[in-house]
Amino acid sequence: TTLLTNSLPLRTIHITGRDHDKSLWLSDQEFEENKLHKYDFKKASEADLLKRLSSWDVVTRKKAAIELAGRQTDPAAFLAKHDFTSKYKTGDYKTREGVFRLLENIQDDCRLELLCTMLMDEDPYLAKLAGKLIATIPTLPQANLDQVMRAMDAGSEGAVYTLTAKNLKFDSFQGLDRSRVWAGILAAGEIPGQVAEKFKEEDLKACAPI
Repeated sequence: TTLLTNSLPLRTIHITGRDHDKSLWLSDQEFEENKLHKYDFKKASEADLLKRLSSWDVVTRKKAAIELAGRQTDPAAFLAKHDFTSKYKTGDYKTREGVFRLLENIQDDCRLELLCTMLMDEDPYLAKLAGKLIATIPTLPQANLDQVMRAMDAGSEGAVYTLTAKNLKFDSFQGLDRSRVWAGILAAGEIPGQVAEKFKEEDLKACAPI
């Protein structure tokens, strides 16, 4: 399970071990920490937790994100101080997913702009994770909803996940071009589990081009 979990985002799996990139090998310290679960996230420094947001291990990234988020009394200042937008835009998949896990655990609107940016991530799995998380926010500020719509226009499935969420209040779409909303609903019909039936009949009538 662990092997498959960590190989999925890479779209790569080495069964035989032949021609394996030695730069990806774990250090002795990393091996011992992961084998025995010795690492104490509660006692870790902020600098070490930030480093572990980019760990090879998805569980380590999640735990580091949870601990970092739980320490913050001013999330906006924290995100600005460490320039997570740049970390995300220039990082590899592990770093970008680590930033996502951090935003996942920060309950503040300061995360929304970067979170909506992730809808256009080059990795479709991460884009969908972002879309599903944004979909848990009942009402999006207009600026962020515009980000979602631009991502949808660009073909982001993550944006469609957000747009067709059951708990996204339809009133959020006030002021938008309803034909674009309708296009999102139609696109949702092409994705398993994201069918237009999630909208109420009156909502469909309000935005359908009829």
